[in-house]
Amino acid sequence: MKKVLSCFLLLGSFSSFATVIQYNDFSDTTGLTLNGNTQVVNNNLQLTNNIAWQGGSVFTTNAISLINDSSFATSFSFKIDNNSLGGDTDGLGADGLAFVIQTQNANVGGAGGGLGYQGINNSVAVEFDTFNNTSWDNNNGNHVGIGINGNVNTSNNVNEPFRFNEGDVWNVLITFDGISKLFDVSWSMETDSTKGGSISRILDVASILGSTDAFLGFTSGTGSYASTHEILSATFTNTSSIPTNTPVNAPATFSLMMSALAFLVFRRKKQILRS
Repeated sequence: MKKVLSCFLLLGSFSSFATVIQYNDFSDTTGLTLNGNTQVVNNNLQLTNNIAWQGGSVFTTNAISLINDSSFATSFSFKIDNNSLGGDTDGLGADGLAFVIQTQNANVGGAGGGLGYQGINNSVAVEFDTFNNTSWDNNNGNHVGIGINGNVNTSNNVNEPFRFNEGDVWNVLITFDGISKLFDVSWSMETDSTKGGSISRILDVASILGSTDAFLGFTSGTGSYASTHEILSATFTNTSSIPTNTPVNAPATFSLMMSALAFLVFRRKKQILRS
């Protein structure tokens, strides 16, 4: 599938510009900074392959503005497979990947159970963790968690009964309401939307970052056991205005994301009118 070039666009009837970044694949990585073991393989972003003790990340090259309590939405799809070397009680493979918002664009955190995220300060992450590190990880070997400031031992997490690292494509939608500070995550298996779940948390993202400028991206790590972790597509939008229509040929995930963002902004305007 041809990539829609990452750029700043005016979508529909906006009262102001929105930042829109859209990759239908990664045949062109213009606008991205690849770090560690991350590389492009078959037009996918391969954060790590199934070799022990790898760490990789990819972040936007330019910072995204979250000024004025901006709401935002992002959607992406990922695949984890080629499990090797060993695993935990639910099967082979390790360790998982994370979507990360942070204040640098060229760093990689701890490998293994650190998911390439551990130790990255001033950050918010959504981890898709596929290994139970029993000595310090209180979660099971297949869960989604929301963490801050490089801490992968998340207390805010949901167990997913269907293993992420069986080669299925998983679709993820993340929305943030800049007024209510609700950070919401939902995920589903592409071939069976009944498999999936959701998690949410109240977060003041700008305060955690210590900045209204942020870099967005993904991290992953392998340890003594390994899997191949890939991002297949990704889209991000932030705005303080309501989009009245989306591009004619927008992918389904993008349309869903824009609908979610429109709802967030509509709710925000109602709150402003009441004040």
